[in-house]
Amino acid sequence: MSTTGYYWANEIDGHFVGGLLVLNENARPVEFHCTTPVRPSQSQRILYGATLGEHVLCELIPKLLVNKTKQKPSAILVDQNLLLNCRQNLNIAVGCIANESLSGCHKGEGDSSGNHLNNSTNSELVIGNSAFISVGRLEFSVHSQFRSDELSVQTALESISKTVDIDEPFERLVTAIQEASKSNSKAA
Repeated sequence: MSTTGYYWANEIDGHFVGGLLVLNENARPVEFHCTTPVRPSQSQRILYGATLGEHVLCELIPKLLVNKTKQKPSAILVDQNLLLNCRQNLNIAVGCIANESLSGCHKGEGDSSGNHLNNSTNSELVIGNSAFISVGRLEFSVHSQFRSDELSVQTALESISKTVDIDEPFERLVTAIQEASKSNSKAA
């Protein structure tokens, strides 16, 4: 059975939370895992400095969540380009479906640096750690060091988009994390 993971993580009120929703081809949940709030100590904040957020969001949380899964997803989708960096610590294709860096950069138009997306059916643009890809109506990005992830991410997106809007599982995931957080705070 082919599955797709949706990974979401963020810093909220000084602590970090994250979750992984694994879906089958029909966009039905197979597994859900989330973290309890990760609260770095003041020493960790000092020692990691500006790199703390990326370390927790892209290394610690995704590795923990993927290791908990029984059914490893064939691809993991994220909604922030920063989270593409989790690919460096996972042996699973990772793609970002929120190409916020491309706002205002349309097919055939250049961005401020002179990069261009062409008018062909398939096009791509590389900015920083992200390779932005447009295949037909699908637009997504993969980590520029893992360009081979493109086909796995495209296949996952095509499968999920037959059933639901590709952003919709993020809404379910965030709501489930919020509910789990409420349950954890009541139990404490």
